Amino acid sequence: MATQTSNTAMALMERVAYDRLRRFNHISAIAEESESPLWRKLAERSARSALRDYLIVGMTQRAAEDLAPDQIASEAA
Repeated sequence: MATQTSNTAMALMERVAYDRLRRFNHISAIAEESESPLWRKLAERSARSALRDYLIVGMTQRAAEDLAPDQIASEAA
């Protein structure tokens, strides 16, 4: 029973992390078109934070690269 609950909780955390990463990547893409350096910087930081959280919950680097190639490149630089 505990394993099933643990698996369910982990699946939920993975889903939340995935959705959050997608949302912040989208916001970051929109911010890139703005004339506000502050908004671009905040959006980029939010996307990076979401990527780190996504990797922390056990998602693979490969899955993250498929979803967020720009953020991976920024992190590596």
